[in-house]
Amino acid sequence: MGRHLGNFGTVRPERSDTFNYFDEVDVRVHPDLTDLFLTDFMIRAETIDENSAAAMTATREFFTLLVHPDDFARFWAAALRNRQMVSDLLGTVYAIVEGMSSRPTVRRSASSAGRRKTGRKSKDDSSSRVIRRLEQAGRPDLALVATQARAAQRAG
Repeated sequence: MGRHLGNFGTVRPERSDTFNYFDEVDVRVHPDLTDLFLTDFMIRAETIDENSAAAMTATREFFTLLVHPDDFARFWAAALRNRQMVSDLLGTVYAIVEGMSSRPTVRRSASSAGRRKTGRKSKDDSSSRVIRRLEQAGRPDLALVATQARAAQRAG
């Protein structure tokens, strides 16, 4: 018979965070909202074709995971009344997640940050050392053969 390994887990209270959305004051965040809650949804959503009607249903379902069930109808009505697009609602998602996590979410820039810095240069390979040694020993003919052999090896 195995042994009891202890009690695990962190008890967390329900969320009581709120936000204002257009004329709706104090819309509550879903009381069970955690990153696992969202991860679970994302795993289910991976199997949905983004061009299907199921994708639209899933999008609405996603927002039901963010907003308190008792406040969702007011939230959704305000979104419709203010002609919101999914991209607008995603801005709200970012703000909610940022506010809950105390870590700002940063969207990727549309433009490149430029060339990446490369690490330090690699050391010479063994053939480079051989070539250098042959040249120093006064044997440029053998150094040339070694250079040609290295070039053929890299090409093939």
